[in-house]
Amino acid sequence: MSEIGFRIDGHKNEFVLNEFGQKNVLADFGINLTEKYTKYYMEGLVDIITSFEQLSKLKAENVMLIDILSIVCSMFDYLLKTNGKNIRMLELGKFGLTAYFQAKTLKLFSDDNILFYCHKWGGSDQKSVNLLEISDTYDRFNGEMKSGSVSEQIIPLIGDSSKIIKTLQNDYFDCIFIKEERYGTLLSEIVQSIKKVKTGGLLIGYHCDCYFHQLPPHLQNKKYTDDEITEGGYHTGVIFALKELFDDHYEKPIRNSQIWRITVTKELKENILKEYCYRFERDTINQLIEVGHSIERGLNSLNTLNQTESHTLELLQQDIGMEISKCELTAADLAYTTGDSALKKAIIAVKDKYVETMIDYKQRDDPKTKFNIEETRTPLNRWFQALYDFEKDLNK
Repeated sequence: MSEIGFRIDGHKNEFVLNEFGQKNVLADFGINLTEKYTKYYMEGLVDIITSFEQLSKLKAENVMLIDILSIVCSMFDYLLKTNGKNIRMLELGKFGLTAYFQAKTLKLFSDDNILFYCHKWGGSDQKSVNLLEISDTYDRFNGEMKSGSVSEQIIPLIGDSSKIIKTLQNDYFDCIFIKEERYGTLLSEIVQSIKKVKTGGLLIGYHCDCYFHQLPPHLQNKKYTDDEITEGGYHTGVIFALKELFDDHYEKPIRNSQIWRITVTKELKENILKEYCYRFERDTINQLIEVGHSIERGLNSLNTLNQTESHTLELLQQDIGMEISKCELTAADLAYTTGDSALKKAIIAVKDKYVETMIDYKQRDDPKTKFNIEETRTPLNRWFQALYDFEKDLNK
C-alpha cells in the first residue's frame, strides 16, 4: 500500500511517499531560497497533484500519477534550491500532459519562468510539412493550456527535437525533460541536453522501467541497435542508453515510476562531452582536414592542365566545387552545435575565391593559360588553420 503526504522532520517539512513501510522523500522543503513562504509551495504542490485526476480524463495519454509525481517533485526539489525566478526549462518529445504539470510548477514559482516545448506538432514523420495539421494540433494544445492558465508559460518550438536541440544555446536551460525511447536518438539527445543545460541543472527523462542490472540476464547480454525501443516488456532502448552514459549512476525518484533524473555536475558535463560530443567533433575535424587536402591536390592538378584538356578540366573543377560544398555543409552543422562560426566563415571564403578564380579563368582567351591556384590557396590555408585551432580548443 502506498501513501503520500507531508512529514515534519525536526524543523523542516518533507513531501514523502510511504511505500510498503519505506519512506521515500520526494521533495525537501527544508531548503527554500525563494522569496515565498514554504507553506505557499506546499499548498501549490497539493493543488497540482490533485488536478491530475480531472485532467487525465480529458486527455487520452497513458501517463500515470506516479510519473507526474516524480516529475513535479523533482522540479520542486530543484527549484526550492534556486531563487525560483527566470527558470528556463525545455521539453523534448511527444505531445502530452507532462507539459501542463511542468508549466504549472514553473508558474507557481514565478510568472517569468518559461517552458520551451519542442514538438513536430504535425503528428507525423512525413518530410513535407502540413501547416494546417500543425496549426490544428497547436491550437488544440494551446486551448488546453489556456484552460489550465499556463499558456503564457509555454513557448512552442516546431520540428524534430533531435535536430532542434542542436541549434539551441549552450548552457542556457535550468532543466530539460526528455521523452525519447529509441536508444540511438536518446543517446544523442541526452548528450546534446548536457551541452544545453547549465552546470548544476537537472535532466529528467521518461520510459525507464528499471536499472540495467535489474534487467533479466538475457536482455543484459543481447546486442542492440540504434532503433532499439522495447523488448520483454522493458524499455530497453532507454535503459541501455542510461547504462552507457551514466553506468546506472542516476536516480529513479519513485521505484515503480518510469521517470529518471540526474543532476548535471561540472565533472559529468566534462566527461560526457569529452567522451561523446567532442569525440564526434574531433572525428569530423579529421574528416574535414582530409577533404581539405583532397581540395589542395585537386587545385595542384588544375595547375598542370590547360583549356585544350577541356573534359578532364571540367570534371576536376566540378569535383573541387563539390568537395568545397561538402565542407561548407559540415562546417555549418558544427557552427550550430558548437556556437563557433569560424570554420563556416573560413570555408565560405575558400568557396568565394574559388568561384571568382574560375570565372576569371573561363573568360581568358589563351587556351594554354594555367589555372592560378594561388588566389585560392591563401583562403584554403586559412581554412586549415581554422581547423587546427578548433581541434586545439577541443583538447583543452
